[in-house]
Amino acid sequence: MNNIPILINNVKLQRCVETTKLSADIDGIDLWFDFPLAINVERRGEVFIAATLLEAMLTARDIHLCDELAISSMLMTNLNTLQDIYCAWNSALHKVKVVAPNISEPTKFCNEASFFSGGIDSSYTLAKHNDTISHLIFLKGFDEEQSENEWSNAIEKHSNLAKKLDKKLVAINSNIREFINAKKISNVFQHGLTLGSLASILGFSKVYIPSSFTYSYLAPWGSHSLTDRLWGNSNAQIIHDGLEAKRSCKTTFLYAHKLLLDNIQVCWASTEYNCGVCNKCVRTGLVLLLSKQKSKALPPLTNLKLLNVLAPSGERSLHDFHDLIEFSQQHNAPKVTIRLKSILWRYQVKYNLVELIKLLGGNYIKTWLHKLRKTQWSTARITMTTGNKNN
Repeated sequence: MNNIPILINNVKLQRCVETTKLSADIDGIDLWFDFPLAINVERRGEVFIAATLLEAMLTARDIHLCDELAISSMLMTNLNTLQDIYCAWNSALHKVKVVAPNISEPTKFCNEASFFSGGIDSSYTLAKHNDTISHLIFLKGFDEEQSENEWSNAIEKHSNLAKKLDKKLVAINSNIREFINAKKISNVFQHGLTLGSLASILGFSKVYIPSSFTYSYLAPWGSHSLTDRLWGNSNAQIIHDGLEAKRSCKTTFLYAHKLLLDNIQVCWASTEYNCGVCNKCVRTGLVLLLSKQKSKALPPLTNLKLLNVLAPSGERSLHDFHDLIEFSQQHNAPKVTIRLKSILWRYQVKYNLVELIKLLGGNYIKTWLHKLRKTQWSTARITMTTGNKNN
């Protein structure tokens, strides 16, 4: 840790053939965002503060913005509360000062937008607010990292869907994922800061960020009902949407929106197609199977042995697993219910055994187990909760 501030300067705003690029140096490292020409891009500092805030909090370094970068007065105030929350989630973080001499609000126009990846959460939010949402925001590398070819194909796919729905696609390219990977910051944490800060500067009066969880499970997570709204300003309201519905309910809600259902993209293995055998594909496929529904985008689930990939890996995935057990019971599928409960029992035995080993072995055993599992804690310096590797 040191007292040398993190400098955000050398701002560039370049109008290219098809995009407008906003970039700045963060401690000499170039971070950039490419926006469609239709977006009125301004020299704003929110996205650059979001990109470096967790790093600054870990190393206890203040952040200094150059005069060219504006930041809203509301965010300057809310940064205090945001940091309180992040410190509560992770005790390795420290509150820092953000020095920004240029305080002003972003331009506002009266359209509404929602972040959209094609997954169940974002499709549900779009279907729910279809009458008012005019723009779909698609960020490169939000869920999974993408090659340039995958990115181009995804833009084409989402553009075609947007046209059919009479929406406009706002595709944002950026090197933010490479930036945080180089800093060894977990995207599980960082993605919420990235989405919130982007939502605040795009000019939309209201932006929806689809939720990953429900009111019954509000554990620390990058995009959260406590934090997303705090990235807003007097001209941009940010809404963490969908907390009222479990993922199975979100899926069944899409049955009345066939176009969205037939274009879902839920796969862990690919951002271009659904493999049908990974955890997320099987989870979605099971709900469709029990409901006797189909999606043109997802291979039907025909082999119940694939349910083994649904085995929980921790508390967060356990939340979705219990949802599937309840759903199978509601749809009178005893064979599926028995199989799922058997998987749950094995997980509980393994979990309690591991916790006992941790209790007896202390921190050394915890570190060894994380390395053995190849979890993010073995590589990331800044993770969602305590246990980081400090400088």
